[in-house]
Amino acid sequence: MLLTCRICHRIVSVMKPNSRANQSSSSPGATTGKDEERFLIVGLGNLHGGYGNTRHSVGIMLVDHLAQLLSSSPWKREGTALLSHSKLSVQSDCNKEPTKINLMLLKPRLPMNINGKSVQPIAQAHGIHTENIYLLQDDLDAKITKFRIKESGSANGHKGVLSCQNSFKSKGMPRLLYGIGRPASRDDVVDYVLSAFTSEEKDLVLRTFNPALELLLNHLGKKCNVVGLSKSLLG
Repeated sequence: MLLTCRICHRIVSVMKPNSRANQSSSSPGATTGKDEERFLIVGLGNLHGGYGNTRHSVGIMLVDHLAQLLSSSPWKREGTALLSHSKLSVQSDCNKEPTKINLMLLKPRLPMNINGKSVQPIAQAHGIHTENIYLLQDDLDAKITKFRIKESGSANGHKGVLSCQNSFKSKGMPRLLYGIGRPASRDDVVDYVLSAFTSEEKDLVLRTFNPALELLLNHLGKKCNVVGLSKSLLG
């Protein structure tokens, strides 16, 4: 019976950001319905200081790209972060009522090393548990365009992830790791991560953003018993 329910889910609507229902229910502190699943997708990086388009801020690039794909609401300031919302309604032939999914996208406005101080208050205010918080990060140990999901565990030296883990006192947040490659010399790491992708690299990166986000959405969808969420949303 459980298997049958999992395979019969389908997306029936995506609430537009300018709809009245979306505006009223996505405001800060709004009451969460019993069938609503809330997720926070965080693009780690340095938003200001001219570093928003650097390798180290590829998480911000990814969450910006996701916002465009979902036609989510305009970015609005909340605390020390920028937030955007996308509300989905998932209808199952097994249930009369649709399941509602609220995807909250976040860009910290604080520096990478203290990104967690932007993320934790938002998650607390909206009642989002750590297992429903996805961190999008750069990965020095993977080649450019390589990506994977990590369920939990060590930050492996990534300061933005470490800040979030310290703020939540938990290593249970799943992460999308996107490869940016590593320079030949360790002495060049700082300059490398704080530099922009080359034109050739950027072309490769943009072509793999969609597959990386499909992996993310499908992983998220399984938590709501939705199979193939990315195909329903992105086509």
